[in-house]
Amino acid sequence: MMDIRTAIMARTAEKPFITRQSWVEEMGPYLHKVAKIMPTNSVDCCVITSFSERNPCRGWQPRAEDLVAEDWITTD
Repeated sequence: MMDIRTAIMARTAEKPFITRQSWVEEMGPYLHKVAKIMPTNSVDCCVITSFSERNPCRGWQPRAEDLVAEDWITTD
């Protein structure tokens, strides 16, 4: 697990999104609903989607807790 900056830098073509491990654990059987974040340099800023929904929303609004968390991971 990583801080948010490290997770953003660790993204690959196969795993272009980041998410928090705590979000994955909280969702349990509803893993398909876990939020995935794709940081961009576009006007969309950070795009948010879920594992099942491919309809992204622009402009993710992180909480302070999210920004200082150490449980970020990359995902596809």
